[in-house]
Amino acid sequence: MLGQTGPGNVRLEYTVIVLHSMNQIARNLDDLRQLVKTLNGKRIRVEFIKEHLTFKGDDSPVAALLLSVMGGLCGI
Repeated sequence: MLGQTGPGNVRLEYTVIVLHSMNQIARNLDDLRQLVKTLNGKRIRVEFIKEHLTFKGDDSPVAALLLSVMGGLCGI
């Protein structure tokens, strides 16, 4: 777990899953989106090295779009 001090000295902790590419985690785009959403709900950060993307659960709508576009391009 990685710890960092947030506002008001509250310690935020994340478990991190680091993957080389999106095509290593799911069989199709729906599985990828659901898995990332489930992991983020459990405060698990997901990082994809090849695509240079990180998902923490507090991502913007643009991040969701990037997940879908890059997942589609990776041939999932």
